[in-house]
Amino acid sequence: MNSPDISEERLLADINKDLPPGIDWKQGAKTYLSEVFQQQRPEQKSYLYTKPFAVLGGGPEDISHKTFADLMQNFINLFSLLALPGGSRVLDVACGSGWISQFLTKLGYDVVGIDIAPDMIDTARERVKGDQLVPKTPEEIDRMFVTHDIEADSLQLARPVDAAILESCLHHFLDPVSALRNIREALAPNGIVLILEGECRTGPLKAEYTDAMDRYHTIERPYTRNQLTRIMDLAGLPFHEFFCPVNGWYSPRAPETGALPLAVEAVSKTINKCVCAPTEASLKRILPWWQSEAALHFVEGFSPGAGSKLWVAPYGRIRVRQPLRTLALQVATVIPATSGAPQNVSLYGHGDPQKFCFHPLGSDSVVIEMNQVPRRAELILCSDAAFSPAWSGSNDLRILSFSVEVLRLA
Repeated sequence: MNSPDISEERLLADINKDLPPGIDWKQGAKTYLSEVFQQQRPEQKSYLYTKPFAVLGGGPEDISHKTFADLMQNFINLFSLLALPGGSRVLDVACGSGWISQFLTKLGYDVVGIDIAPDMIDTARERVKGDQLVPKTPEEIDRMFVTHDIEADSLQLARPVDAAILESCLHHFLDPVSALRNIREALAPNGIVLILEGECRTGPLKAEYTDAMDRYHTIERPYTRNQLTRIMDLAGLPFHEFFCPVNGWYSPRAPETGALPLAVEAVSKTINKCVCAPTEASLKRILPWWQSEAALHFVEGFSPGAGSKLWVAPYGRIRVRQPLRTLALQVATVIPATSGAPQNVSLYGHGDPQKFCFHPLGSDSVVIEMNQVPRRAELILCSDAAFSPAWSGSNDLRILSFSVEVLRLA
């Protein structure tokens, strides 16, 4: 999407534009289980009662190893991240056969599992009742799982939930904004929502997703990062943090250990695993180091300068992350004084384009003031001249044009 601040109606149209026409997606979600049983191998049914455990086939094409490892690592990580005290209430959204609800209940949490498919709820109840280590009576287990369409209606719970978990399910919703909005209404004041999605979409919808939608009548389309961020904003969950799963044992001498920071940065952009919350305090409960994004994001073209100045060479792009009543930037240059030639610096992206000409005998700086700068505005600064300190014998090989300093923002 070109505009992350796109309206809710246009956002939903954008994320659903690739869905095959003429399919009743709600009915498809309700009958998904029976469709799978009819079209898949018999062991699929037994897997519902043992997930995340599956019998390993032994062949090189067997994906059971990876599936089990991914599911268990996700569960351990979410359990560690949420750090909820015993007795906390957790909502398991689109719980399916109830494996997360089962595990959390055995750990001492008060769990509510919801799913739109009655067959899934029946399976979850049967599965959990078969576990003798679950500290619940059959009647309590029946009440623990509820058939509910979270896109259509909010939950009527006796008390709010401390956390909601959406494990590999948000991409199934036709209207994920309404789903998350209704989940938010069920949250306690310091509640947290944890979203586990796989692929962060960056290109055309893959054929495998379209084939699955045609075959099972269930929605399969990952979100782009901008789409998911906008979904959370519209749902009233604007405070969020994305993660990269790093699981394994690493020797400090192993070559891959030194590359972990780069791997975390790269992988976190390819998957949509995140926590989101209605308030900053909620997120800081589990991420004490977390801070709101700075008002300005210096996206590209900038490098450190003296003090609070940033060098730009010869093009820089600034993204505004929150609405600003006032933004003042000081642009300074040394090129006219050192080379004796004029230099033009231009600003694009807010109002009419502005051009500032620095002459050898004139001022070497200018203050640019902007008012009512909207969120997600892109400010482009560029120059028609550049120099390198290395040209004067320095070891600094950078190509520089001018410096920028933020004087005021509000």
